[in-house]
Amino acid sequence: MAKLKFESEFQMGFDFNQIPEYEVKTENGKIYKQLPYAFVDGNTLVKIGISLHTNCSSYYNVIEDLDEIPHEHKFFEGCLLYEKGEIRFEKGIYHTPTTPLLSISDMAEGIINNPKEMKEFVLKLINAIGKPRIINKKLLIKYTHYSVKIYDNFEKGRMLKFPVIGEQGHLKVVLVPRPHRFFDYQITRKISVEDHEIHFDKDITRFLIEAYGGDAELIYNHNDSNVNVEVRSIHFEPVKLALEPKRVYLIVHPNDDELNEKENEEENEKEAEE
Repeated sequence: MAKLKFESEFQMGFDFNQIPEYEVKTENGKIYKQLPYAFVDGNTLVKIGISLHTNCSSYYNVIEDLDEIPHEHKFFEGCLLYEKGEIRFEKGIYHTPTTPLLSISDMAEGIINNPKEMKEFVLKLINAIGKPRIINKKLLIKYTHYSVKIYDNFEKGRMLKFPVIGEQGHLKVVLVPRPHRFFDYQITRKISVEDHEIHFDKDITRFLIEAYGGDAELIYNHNDSNVNVEVRSIHFEPVKLALEPKRVYLIVHPNDDELNEKENEEENEKEAEE
């Protein structure tokens, strides 16, 4: 689930055109001039939703447990991917720029009891509609225990490793390209990410975004000079760094589950190299 941010703290209508265009190179050498609407931060495995996105969680892993839970206490959500008559569970985060092709909400209690039943229900639903524009397309399905949304216009968010300019423990400060949308925003000199406090010696712009599998903030140094930053935590020595003028940064920290997954991936890579 995304960490809740209080939208009342933000003003509407920051124009991204105020941010000059610049290039940022990822670890694999690809150059980006625009921050994707949805992506996975490759440094932490935290999923970032900038705008018009669908998060695909993996709650279907507890199918067997859900069968033993009374219906009134059940909640599950996730995604399915349909292609060429086949349907499967899907993870990740997707940019979904248009409204769903089909949306069903407020489904009656007891119709669907677990993700496995939802998968069967959605496949029957697509076959029942039977129109070529549905059956012959690749479809993304977002479901909960009471709703279904079917998208035919979507793009999976890539895992991107933009350069880390500073870190404290598992907190990363990452240089990213400029976003390409109008934002809700806030002018501030202090933000908190997990148990880290980030203090700025000048005002910076904080944008409203969503993060899954961790906590994240997207900020912009709108000043004409560097902003000095001090990162504080009761668990670590303070870290000092500087933000370049007219640049955007992602400050991100993963949850414990993402940390364990990342450590496992790195260990597997080391074994493969040996």
